[in-house]
Amino acid sequence: MGGLTMPKFSIITVCRNAERDIGRTINSVLGQDFPDYEYIIIDGASTDNTIFIVKQYGKKITKFISEPDTGIYQAMNKGIKWAAGDLLLHECILGIMAKQIEQNSAEILYGDIVKVDLTKGDTLYFSSTKYLHKFYLYQKIIFHQTAFIKKQAFKKVGLYDESFSLAGDHEWFLRALTKYKCGYFYYDYCAVLFSAGGISSGGLKNEKLQQEIRLIKNKYYTWLERLFCSCDLFYAVWAFLYKIWWKYNAKN
Repeated sequence: MGGLTMPKFSIITVCRNAERDIGRTINSVLGQDFPDYEYIIIDGASTDNTIFIVKQYGKKITKFISEPDTGIYQAMNKGIKWAAGDLLLHECILGIMAKQIEQNSAEILYGDIVKVDLTKGDTLYFSSTKYLHKFYLYQKIIFHQTAFIKKQAFKKVGLYDESFSLAGDHEWFLRALTKYKCGYFYYDYCAVLFSAGGISSGGLKNEKLQQEIRLIKNKYYTWLERLFCSCDLFYAVWAFLYKIWWKYNAKN
């Protein structure tokens, strides 16, 4: 690696009553061929067999905490505070990304995701974009499962807002991008395959999620920006022009 120091990863899994998926998740993480990582599991005091399953892996799990919490983002914040790595992420591949992250100054790296519905046998591929902008995040999201976030970004931006139950990661990315001007990089690769059934898997059909997204939009967008972004035609035209502008600046 030319004498450069490879980054250390902290892989953080948060769960509660996840006996159906936790074993598969752990096996996926432990199956990585990249050696320099720690694995932290934060459990919200599960009442099913989740704790029993995790304990079967013994010292292969760097840190396991099981205690009540107020929700996903308090659990994520616990994991971040315990993490010793330079890169903090959720269940992802390591070896393929290590060199790219090492050579990239961006504080947030993100990519594409595949969603699998094990009950229906459906597989859906969701692409992100390298043309990231505040207005892109009005209608789209960064898939937090794909995000490689440098620890310095959390020190700069702060932790997740625990007042949110479902959309705290979206609020954090908007805060990082708009208020703190964090650098970002799209790695154009599917780094994560995840199974449907999580707490926010109901998508925009989930009324609680919609409510939180509305609060976030009101916080980060003016009424004029919200009006503009709510019109699909104007939004499409803006996205097209921004893409041209981005490519022009990349060449110059």
